[in-house]
Amino acid sequence: LAALCGLTGIASPGFTCLPDTDLEGKVAAADEALESHGFVSLHIKAPDILAHDCDPEGKRDLIERIDAALGPLLARDDIALGVTADHTTNSQTGRHTGDPVPALLRAPGGRRDRVTTFGEQDCIVGGLGRLRAHAYFRCLADAAGLMPAFSRPEGPGAWPYQP
Repeated sequence: LAALCGLTGIASPGFTCLPDTDLEGKVAAADEALESHGFVSLHIKAPDILAHDCDPEGKRDLIERIDAALGPLLARDDIALGVTADHTTNSQTGRHTGDPVPALLRAPGGRRDRVTTFGEQDCIVGGLGRLRAHAYFRCLADAAGLMPAFSRPEGPGAWPYQP
C-alpha cells in the first residue's frame, strides 16, 4: 500500500498482521522514520484479526501490549500523534460494525480536553467529538504542519459533518 501511494514502506520479518507481531520493533521503526519523514503511519492489524476470531480477551491483551509499546512515541512532545482505528469489529460475532472508533490527536501546542483514558466511552466526550475519517486526518495533517491552515466551510454538506 505504501508503494502504491508513493510512500516508503518499512518491513521486517517480525512485522506481521498477527498477534505475535513485533510491536516494539514497529514503534522503534516508526520513531526512527520520523527523523527523515514528515509523516509516518504505523499500522497494527492484529486486534482486528483477534476480533474476527471472536477472541475478546486476546484482543484486550493485545491492546494493552500496544498501549505499552507506544510509550516511546507518546513520550515525544515534538510530534503530532494520532491514534485511532479504521473500523470496529465485534469480538462476540467476528463481524465489522458501524460503531464509532475512539480517536486521539495530540500535537505540540495543541488543545487539551479532560479525557484521560483512551476508549470508546471516554473519547466520545472528548474535544474532537465525532469526526468522519477524512476530517480526522485533515486535523492530524494540519497539526503536523503538513497542510496550509484551513477554516471550516459553511453550508449543507460542509466539512466535517454532512446531514
